[in-house]
Amino acid sequence: MTEKINAALHKYEKLVEKGKIRSFSVYIQEEGILILPEGAGISKEVDLIQELMTSLRVFFYGVPSIEHNSYDYVTLKSFINASACASKMAS
Repeated sequence: MTEKINAALHKYEKLVEKGKIRSFSVYIQEEGILILPEGAGISKEVDLIQELMTSLRVFFYGVPSIEHNSYDYVTLKSFINASACASKMAS
């Protein structure tokens, strides 16, 4: 599941690097995350398992959006990678 979210975030990071979009924001929704590019561009919804969604909602409580290249964005990526490691260790 974390591979899906990492791939989606990586896609938008590459769009920023190539200059196709200026930036993007990540919004935590009911069933997953919404990646919304700044200005024009195609948004992407990524559905996530409930366990990961609950953890994200608790961890980022009160954070309306997570901007690319912000402290919260770095924390989001670390959180996702830590979740993947924890899942692998548990199985």
